[in-house]
Amino acid sequence: MVRVFGLIGLLAILVLVIRGIDPRRKLGSGVLGRLLSAGLTLLAVATGSCASTPVEARTCPELNGTAEWKRISGAWGRRARMDRGRWKPSEKQKEELQRELFAVANDVDALVKTKKLSSLGGEALKQELYAMANGLVSPKPPPPGATCYEPMPPPEHMAYGRLNGRLPLLEKMVKARKLQPAVVCRVLDGMERELKGFEEMIAFAPESDKPRFRQLRDKVRATLKKLRSR
Repeated sequence: MVRVFGLIGLLAILVLVIRGIDPRRKLGSGVLGRLLSAGLTLLAVATGSCASTPVEARTCPELNGTAEWKRISGAWGRRARMDRGRWKPSEKQKEELQRELFAVANDVDALVKTKKLSSLGGEALKQELYAMANGLVSPKPPPPGATCYEPMPPPEHMAYGRLNGRLPLLEKMVKARKLQPAVVCRVLDGMERELKGFEEMIAFAPESDKPRFRQLRDKVRATLKKLRSR
């Protein structure tokens, strides 16, 4: 049903473009706005352009209008603007946004409970929210003179652990019978950003680590490709 709604949205987008109207200007226009949102999201997933799709377009009919989704999208949008350099928050603002991202995970649970979001979709969104929140604030260094603390592992090892930990859920999404485009788009955004950072670290990793790092990189790449082509 979601995919059908998206296809109708694509037809509506085509009609507007032929008439010389920017579809994004109609996103808030009732039923038409919901159709266009679904169409833009489906187009973004199909072409792998989720990262360039405006946050307000990454939605789906059954989530539109709920207070929970508005809060989730608001926090997500602020984090996205920060990642693209459109917003440069202070450390205090980062801490506030981190708390907000953790808090809206409860909204995800509420949407799953009311059947507006699948349990797998909810699990995927929460995993992405936690990843976004944890990446906001850098760990504080030990106080001067401290002698008993555990040193941080190398960045490439931390990135490997994050990607490896998220891969099983990604593989579940590929096999799922139904996934909402808004969820797929958000997960693709986060995983592709995470993978890009990891790829850049591989070049500087110890030679002994490179084979397993490359193996994980290739596995994640292949899984993302399958998810994008669903």
